[in-house]
Amino acid sequence: MQASETSTAPLYALACLSFVWLVAVVANLRAVHQLALVLLLSAWWVRVLGRRAVHVVAPIAATFLLAVPIWGALVPILRRMTVVASGALVGLLRVPAEIQGDFISIESGTFIVENGCAGLNYLLGGLVIGAFYANLVLTGWRARVAVVALIGAISIVGNWIRVASLVVIGHVTHMQSSVIGNHLWLGWVIFSVGLIPFFLIARKLEQRDHAAQRAPTRSSGGEGETIAFHERVAWPERARRAAFASLVAITGPLLYSVFAAMPPADLRTWPSVDDEIGGWMLAETLPRPFTWLPRYEGADERYSASLERGDAHVYVDRLVYRGQSQGRELIHNENRIAGPDEVLRDGITGGVRTNGRWVRQAIVRAPEGPILVWYWFRVGGIDTFSPLRAKALEVVAFFRRSARAELLAVSAPCDADDCLRALEALSGFMISRGGGPMQF
Repeated sequence: MQASETSTAPLYALACLSFVWLVAVVANLRAVHQLALVLLLSAWWVRVLGRRAVHVVAPIAATFLLAVPIWGALVPILRRMTVVASGALVGLLRVPAEIQGDFISIESGTFIVENGCAGLNYLLGGLVIGAFYANLVLTGWRARVAVVALIGAISIVGNWIRVASLVVIGHVTHMQSSVIGNHLWLGWVIFSVGLIPFFLIARKLEQRDHAAQRAPTRSSGGEGETIAFHERVAWPERARRAAFASLVAITGPLLYSVFAAMPPADLRTWPSVDDEIGGWMLAETLPRPFTWLPRYEGADERYSASLERGDAHVYVDRLVYRGQSQGRELIHNENRIAGPDEVLRDGITGGVRTNGRWVRQAIVRAPEGPILVWYWFRVGGIDTFSPLRAKALEVVAFFRRSARAELLAVSAPCDADDCLRALEALSGFMISRGGGPMQF
């Protein structure tokens, strides 16, 4: 038996990927668990068929990876390339235009190259076509890479032509053409036209690839010799490999199914704001002096209260997620304490005599004036100011069967010139809670 036949590297990869899949599913990291699934299936095939199967499995896995939502990271790069290249094309066509950032300005108006104009859809569509062509028709890896790179380049250049065409159409029609407002079809028309030179060139590469495969080489000893893509192993051994590899691969999904079927643990109810504590009175008739609310979506419960002590006022917001799922998560890119244009400052703060505890501090711009906000997260009964730690706590809470997660925020309006009085009000409220934010 060859050394490659007894290699356990794919087995270790299976175990790691199964665990990564489990963590990603529990933490609602969709792109990560989809990526782990593709790699998990690929590692399973390599383990069963042997290392020689890598050159067959890898291209198939790469094709499936195109469906995993990880390619959005290319959008800023593609958008910048589109602005520069389309601006250059417009200049070659003698259309006077000025480029500033993501804006292309002409005499009749201004075009903005947004994320949707970066051409990611055309690129991914082209790469899928190229990948299928390469896997179904070609044999050599150089030819496969060349075909995929070719369709990728044609897709990107086609998007540049689309944007440049829109600018030219806007210049010629003084921004009156209906194509400008409904231009997606134009991109797909240009993409379809670009397939013509692609298939012509790909056909040439295919002929060269087949000729190279027919040519005798020193290593093959002559024409017509083939090498099996899998190791020659007796079927009982292969069945044993498949069974053991399958057992390792399903460890993560099996653990997830078992724990998900268990009933949630009974968490003690964390105290809400009492009618009176530490001198602070619940002021049910006190209206909020601002319209700001935390911009967190998908919560099962929303609780707000106004409290006063003397002439100091604080406002409490508490959002509860009883069970998180895709699109209904506490920690998510779209969830934030306020809109990106409304946050004047967001960071970490401490030193309010809370036994070393820290919270996040933000100054939010509202129509009524600036607001000082202290906020933190509670996952499975554990408080943290860190979104990353809160995400990790979701995994711990899942196995403890305590999926409850919360956002807690206290706020106070600032004066026109500073937030000193708001800071004192929040500090006083935290201290009165008997230990600060951990006891709220």
